[in-house]
Amino acid sequence: MSVYGHLTLQAAMAAAAVGNARDVRDLVATAREVATRVSDEANHYRLSFGMTNVGLHNVSALVSMGEGGLAVEAAARIDRAGVRRMTRERRASHLVDVARGHSQAGQRDEALAKLLEAEATASREVSCRPVARATIENLIERSRGKPPAALRALAARTGVAA
Repeated sequence: MSVYGHLTLQAAMAAAAVGNARDVRDLVATAREVATRVSDEANHYRLSFGMTNVGLHNVSALVSMGEGGLAVEAAARIDRAGVRRMTRERRASHLVDVARGHSQAGQRDEALAKLLEAEATASREVSCRPVARATIENLIERSRGKPPAALRALAARTGVAA
């Protein structure tokens, strides 16, 4: 069941990459149904498949399709205890996705806060991931006047021109 659920999530991510919202919705729903039969803590074949991972993939798929507001709403429904059981890198990656969602929804302060939280969790997930760096660049570009000091400092630490 874990392998099937994992493959379903990978298919959802592929559908998101081409903007197929209907398939993303259906595949995530299928994965969610499968996850009801697998313990969140099982970690069969090191896939970390379970309800929490379904939620994280859903958020990632939504931001990939530019649905930031929906991604932020979906992130708020994820069990925080399940997220805490994930590796630091996976938690930071999720925080970057949530930051992207906030940015897409025009919530710049919230986006910056999530990026800073991701950096504190696993700094390389922010400094080395192109989507994180692009989010920082986007926040700088959309700043009215001089970008906030915290954003400029984050940009400097990650090598993004401010």
